[in-house]
Amino acid sequence: SIKAVLYPTETDYLFFFSRGDGSHIFAKTYEEHLKNQELYGR
Repeated sequence: SIKAVLYPTETDYLFFFSRGDGSHIFAKTYEEHLKNQELYGR
């Protein structure tokens, strides 16, 4: 939505991983992101 682009929520998350079931896992660091990929598949 346009409002989301103009007024984004402040967060420390920089990475996200999209799971096959439609849910998402967020990570603050690249290392966390890589671990999420290992844990939840690619």
